[in-house]
Amino acid sequence: MTISVNKIRNKLNDDGVLFSRVFKYRKGKQVYVAQSNFFYRMGYSAEGFARQIEDALEDDDCTVEILSTNSIKQSWPNDSYFEVVFKLTKANKKE
Repeated sequence: MTISVNKIRNKLNDDGVLFSRVFKYRKGKQVYVAQSNFFYRMGYSAEGFARQIEDALEDDDCTVEILSTNSIKQSWPNDSYFEVVFKLTKANKKE
């Protein structure tokens, strides 16, 4: 199953998911990285970000497998961010 990074960005935007970057992690594989910058967490977490990605991208044709979630904390002036590494696979349709 091939899906472009732009299509992923559009689906996340359409679903109201706040993200800073989305990029392909491994060429030739359907593994992607999504990042969301934060200054204060305010109850938000990398796991919550991962759930939002799953909800936005999963449908009848596609499943999302979360490979890892991380909170990357950096000293100012560098950005801190949540990072989710995920894989998209074709859904097994049950009939």
